[in-house]
Amino acid sequence: MNLCCHSNRINQIYEMLKNNVHGMTITELSKELDVSTKTIQRDLYEVLNSFGAIKEGRT
Repeated sequence: MNLCCHSNRINQIYEMLKNNVHGMTITELSKELDVSTKTIQRDLYEVLNSFGAIKEGRT
């Protein structure tokens, strides 16, 4: 994985979500950034997990 592109994409996701008051779906984000929905899911999981927002296991 290219770290530069990865960081850039996470910043783009952040800006897109911040600037869209109604939010965006993973599908919309993936189409805008020309990546798979799995890539967006991994990016979001990684960032949220680093801030402690992801719990281990299911409740």
